[in-house]
Amino acid sequence: MKFSILIFAILIFSLSKIYAQSGSAVYLEGSSSYISTPLDVQPAAMPVSTWEAWVYPERVNYSSRQQVLSDDDGNHDRSVLIESGTASFAVFTGSQAWLAAPVTMNEWQHIAVVFLPDNILFYKNGVEYSLGASPGGGTTSNSLKIGMNPGFGEYFKGKIDNVRIWNVQRSQAQILSGMTIDPSAETPGMIAWYKLDETGSGPGITVTNSASTGSIYNGITIVNPEFSPVSPIPHGIPADGLRLWLKSDSGLVSEAGKVTSWTDISGNGFSLISEAGSEQPLLVENEINNLPAVVFDGVNDFLQTPSSISLLGRDSLAITVTLLLNTGATQLAWANILDYDHDSFAGFTIQQNAGATNDFWGHVLNSGWQVVSFELVNGSSGFSGVYIDGIQVVSNPSGGMASFSEPRRLALGRWESLCCNTPGRNWNGEVAEVLIHNRTLSESERLELQTYFQSRYGTIVNPLPVEMTSFTGSFSGNQVTLKWQTATETINYGWEVEIQKSEVRSQKSEENWKTVGFVEGKGTTTVANSYSFLSPVTSPMSPAVYRLKQIDLDGNFTYSELLEMTPELPAAFAIGQNYPNPFNPETRIRVDLPDVSEIRFEVFNLLGQLVKSEVLNEKEAGSHLLVWNGKDQSGNQAASGVYFYRISLVSLSTGKKFTETRSMVMVK
Repeated sequence: MKFSILIFAILIFSLSKIYAQSGSAVYLEGSSSYISTPLDVQPAAMPVSTWEAWVYPERVNYSSRQQVLSDDDGNHDRSVLIESGTASFAVFTGSQAWLAAPVTMNEWQHIAVVFLPDNILFYKNGVEYSLGASPGGGTTSNSLKIGMNPGFGEYFKGKIDNVRIWNVQRSQAQILSGMTIDPSAETPGMIAWYKLDETGSGPGITVTNSASTGSIYNGITIVNPEFSPVSPIPHGIPADGLRLWLKSDSGLVSEAGKVTSWTDISGNGFSLISEAGSEQPLLVENEINNLPAVVFDGVNDFLQTPSSISLLGRDSLAITVTLLLNTGATQLAWANILDYDHDSFAGFTIQQNAGATNDFWGHVLNSGWQVVSFELVNGSSGFSGVYIDGIQVVSNPSGGMASFSEPRRLALGRWESLCCNTPGRNWNGEVAEVLIHNRTLSESERLELQTYFQSRYGTIVNPLPVEMTSFTGSFSGNQVTLKWQTATETINYGWEVEIQKSEVRSQKSEENWKTVGFVEGKGTTTVANSYSFLSPVTSPMSPAVYRLKQIDLDGNFTYSELLEMTPELPAAFAIGQNYPNPFNPETRIRVDLPDVSEIRFEVFNLLGQLVKSEVLNEKEAGSHLLVWNGKDQSGNQAASGVYFYRISLVSLSTGKKFTETRSMVMVK
């Protein structure tokens, strides 16, 4: 039964990453925004209750607590929160915070808390976590708040969706089966259901109770929250900090082949439009894979936000702009591809130089389609880095003023400035996608993003091969050390290390290969790199055959040449220390034989009593592994504790003997 529940939980957990990524959710910025409900959830009113919510935390290890749901008045309360200075959900009852489950940052997760008169049960994604105690609640004068503590503030930063309050105990099975589907409004025990499917921001938003209790619990107060669509983010697009995403086959509105607007699908609503009376860029099919692209003629067409926007957003000091573009013909003058109100040096701009060089902040762009990324840190003197097709080409380039204030207008295809919007400032080229994050991206995120573009649009660049320059191996004790080097790598996810399982020496016999480990690659780099991998010896004196399966970030793979190694015969008897030690449930001991020998293996307890005995006749020369599975001579599991193993060796050709005794520890 437990196994069935576990499998069910795993299935539900996989579904949970899809659920709550459609419709809308409330975003709470972590300093002043929250939702106040009229719900009286104190123990006197609800001795038994169940609270449920989908949460998307964007901050952990914070200096103060972050309340998800709370009715605290400073004395007694019932609160579900992220404990200060930790990455853990907790339940607070007026006396202390009872740590419950780990928080997963920047990912939707379902939490449910069951309050009983003498106990509290906590569930994350349907899996129960023990609080280690049976705390109870007290009496409070406050009603339930979403996203803050009414007594102390303690604001939550992130998204909350689909809050449900029940005046009954929900079982684990009910939580599991109900968290990914909408219940009936008449479901017994459900007194409040706040879907939070509203859109927009400000006091004009109305949040309703969708439970059958109707308007009884509809006295909602909304303080500074934002409600916005939650867009599905595909693999390869870093979701954390995504502030704007213009995608060529989504949200483009055109009339007679000209683009009138381009919808932002990031969920933040920063869409671009063409101004009345201005020229509009053309909508064409790009030559890579015939998906739409927006073409700017370099004369007078552009797109821009209808009003000022804040790209940095909350608690951010950096911006990364990524564009999939085709530079087109030579620019007549400094031409602005993307401009964040750079006039009077109050914003930033991404420009292309005039003339035949196509100089782009110190780097000459190739003609044709390419992915270009720019990193800016607010307050710096310029871009902190420029990346072309995932490879850094300029570090700390001049220009690209990055000391900017917000909010500002964003323009695509021209300088956003009335004083300087001349034909020479407009850009000539094509754009297929634009992404803006309010943070810098890690190397792995840039490579994943590059892989997204390559898989979606086909081959954009001529990739560098993963060029291996060597692949060697050596024996050392009970391990084989594999080493290899590369001169260059492109979108290299890494290597699976494989060993041949039988004497069949055919690269095509895939069933004879076993994966024994994985080594992470460096992505895309022109720098030489060295790698190594340690593999335990499985058959000490048999030839070992290895190969490397190099895997790209897009899933393509190639195999290395075969590496075959044969260990040398031992020169003398030797008995090694068992490993692992301590162990549970089994341990191994290496024995070296210079010629054919008999092996006697014995295990004793601390009282000197024989626990296990085994004789191995006529073992060939070489290294062998003896295994003890922790069971005695009768097949019963031995107790935890210290044991001694004695191994006696006798050469069957010379009669030479060798005996050694060592200690080992079994733990459970």
